[in-house]
Amino acid sequence: MDATEVPIEQVEDLLSPLLIVKFLNTLAAIVRKGLKKSYYKKQQNLNSRIKGKILVSQNIKQNILKNKFTSTFCQFEEFGINSLENRLLKKHWYLQQYIDNHQKII
Repeated sequence: MDATEVPIEQVEDLLSPLLIVKFLNTLAAIVRKGLKKSYYKKQQNLNSRIKGKILVSQNIKQNILKNKFTSTFCQFEEFGINSLENRLLKKHWYLQQYIDNHQKII
């Protein structure tokens, strides 16, 4: 989703409206169920504690070489609303931008 766009020289785009309808149907199904909570991985430099798995190579680079012996770089799972489905809901702006640019096709 965060990658750069690929330029297309084709003027009449017949596939994109179908993809938008599929996206809207999927989005409607997700919204009907509500926001989901799930586990997602998080990496963080923790001060004076350890949580989850210690990432040794990054800990050496970020803490040991900089003489920060009280910090530990860890990877752990956190429970919250930052799941894949909820991140998809945040991407609705792309759909609005497409609709604004291609009013005559849709």
